[in-house]
Amino acid sequence: MANSEADRSRDIGVIIAPDKLSAAIRFCDGGDPTPPTREEILEALEEHRVAAGPEVEERVDEFLRLLKSDDVPEEDFMVAEGRAVVEGEDEEFILDEVYAHQEQNWLLDAPINYYKFSSIVTVEAETVIGRIPPLVPSESGIDVLGNEIRPQREPQSMELDATVRRSSEEGSQIIAIVSGRVVIDKKQLSIREALLIQGDVNFETCNIESRVDVDVKGSVLDRFEVNSGGTISISGVIEAAKVTAKSDIFICGGIMGRDSGLVFACGEIVARFAHEADLVAEGSIKIHSELMACRVQTEDSLIIEHGSVIGGYVYAREGVTIGTLGSDAYVPTNVIVGFHPRVLREATKFSATLKREQKELGRQRRVMEALSADEKRLNEEQLRECADLHIKSAELEFKIADAEEERTQLLADARAQNSPTVRVLSVVYPGTTISIGWHSTTIKRELKGSISIELREIDEVATFVAVNQVTGMIDHLETEEVSADDLLMGLQRNDATNVELPA
Repeated sequence: MANSEADRSRDIGVIIAPDKLSAAIRFCDGGDPTPPTREEILEALEEHRVAAGPEVEERVDEFLRLLKSDDVPEEDFMVAEGRAVVEGEDEEFILDEVYAHQEQNWLLDAPINYYKFSSIVTVEAETVIGRIPPLVPSESGIDVLGNEIRPQREPQSMELDATVRRSSEEGSQIIAIVSGRVVIDKKQLSIREALLIQGDVNFETCNIESRVDVDVKGSVLDRFEVNSGGTISISGVIEAAKVTAKSDIFICGGIMGRDSGLVFACGEIVARFAHEADLVAEGSIKIHSELMACRVQTEDSLIIEHGSVIGGYVYAREGVTIGTLGSDAYVPTNVIVGFHPRVLREATKFSATLKREQKELGRQRRVMEALSADEKRLNEEQLRECADLHIKSAELEFKIADAEEERTQLLADARAQNSPTVRVLSVVYPGTTISIGWHSTTIKRELKGSISIELREIDEVATFVAVNQVTGMIDHLETEEVSADDLLMGLQRNDATNVELPA
């Protein structure tokens, strides 16, 4: 007995891909080897809302020819294909080869992605500095159900400010109108005024003080100063000198401070290495290979993923990420994260003041209680004294409340945005001391990374732990309280608050 129309419909399987960009059919005879008709297959496709058309009908006819020739496809037979969406490509600036070597030389010794070519490339006026190929427009797709698939985003064009222009209205070549540094900020290309020093900062140049960016193609020698109202880029090294910037400082070589001088940035500091140097930054400090015997302060993070920190003092409010911490020679190395010791010292002063005032308030209350116990026998002078004590006690209560609020606000303003941790990718050596808040731990045995050293509350007690980032295992570390003055000892020689930047 032949299958009913409903049964036959079930014999024709319609398979739609998860992305709805293809549809296939298969024939399950269900005991009836009679091939389905063309109309039955099209009806099954229609039930699954597959959009029909000449191409789909041609594929159905091909499927039926295969069935009639007993050449039944072993796999599902494709009958409909959609059109995938084409995501467009943004306009991108490509630096001209004449200037590209500056970027390559800068990156040659720094295989990390911390460097921005716009921080080192300077160009001359009325020269071709690169090109911007046309953007690739997006194209909508369509699925086998006939639905439009829209691109996730529209491609963006590069914006050119008044310091650059295209070679023609439709041209892709970009020409600098002024001399300066190539800057790409999001999708805007511009030339920023820069002071170019072709060699070292020495007795020929004397000290440099500039309102604009400064590019030093050589080094900054001992006892000289470079001050910039923008960014500073140095192709060589910084010796025992003072270098300050309102923005970032990039040092292609490194910093050899010989325990003198200062490198200060309102933005980031990026260098290949730093030895016996003082580094202060409001942004992150990023070192490629080694930080040795340095005093470091950053209101953001210290990042040395491929290198080591050996000796010295490091303060990083938002935490650190380091390859190796300390050395196998057990060189004392100190890392402080979270609150700056200076903030902790101020909070300690508030606490001491609060303690004194609370003690005085307690004394006044005891005197008032003694006087009030037999108020009828008090003479006029004692009554005045009692009234004065009530007023002074009320004033002291307000003063204590204000001091507590100020202390709380001080700690809130200085608190790290996230829970600060010390992340070590390779190894932590004994002799390393890590501090968070008023607590410290000194590493007594070698700890293998990748680990995260954190301060946690365990049974209502602040405890340092080393958390293995692979296994999740927790290693408890010895924890002790420490004073803010002890923490400040290694950082106090150069303080960011004492640095004066050019206007």
